[in-house]
Amino acid sequence: MAEIPAEQQLHREALGRAMSIWMKRNGWSQQTFHDLSAAAGILGGVYNSQISLFQRGRLDPKPMFWVALGRLNAFVVAQDLSAVTNRNLRDRLTDAQPFLNADGTPASATDLFSMFIGEQPIADDYLAPEPLPVLTEADAKGISDMCRDTFRRIATAEMLNPRDAWEALKPHCTMLNATELDRFREVLAGWSDWDADEAMSLSVPGELGRPAQALHDWGGDIPTLSPISLRKG
Repeated sequence: MAEIPAEQQLHREALGRAMSIWMKRNGWSQQTFHDLSAAAGILGGVYNSQISLFQRGRLDPKPMFWVALGRLNAFVVAQDLSAVTNRNLRDRLTDAQPFLNADGTPASATDLFSMFIGEQPIADDYLAPEPLPVLTEADAKGISDMCRDTFRRIATAEMLNPRDAWEALKPHCTMLNATELDRFREVLAGWSDWDADEAMSLSVPGELGRPAQALHDWGGDIPTLSPISLRKG
């Protein structure tokens, strides 16, 4: 990403923190955006990897990101859940609150972009002094170990060798791009661990994370990946 002026970076981080606070109040994870984009048929969509970076002020979004984010917020306002068949997603969306402007009206795509560049204030209600989420190298190692252990446990239960287990898991990895998929395979094989930056791009503390989500969808009961739980382990 190109170098961002310090003042602009502060605006990005402020909106990322505001979005994190809003998500927490709604009980949403990054995956909620991904699943809702698919259910609502929103072209371009808002994906979990984008939200992970957005929350930390590290995403330089293209125009369609703002269009999709505005449409998602309008979807929450409308509360028309007829297109949502997944029970868990419906539960997360029912009575969810939209992201609001400083004047209390639901934010549009233009409003959100204006906040992103500092030309529109963020509602005070979202400006609680919460730090940006951070994962350490120790956390990344814990996530790597947890995913490996889950992979091996499921493979053993299904009586699959590592190669066949990987082939069984791959259809559930649609949230990972080609590079991330290759790294996932290396980590599961025990050839290496994710580092902190990789782990941050795949997961936010307190949330499941995309590799762990794939394992969960495949059939594994994997715990929430938070620094606290990882360090206790």
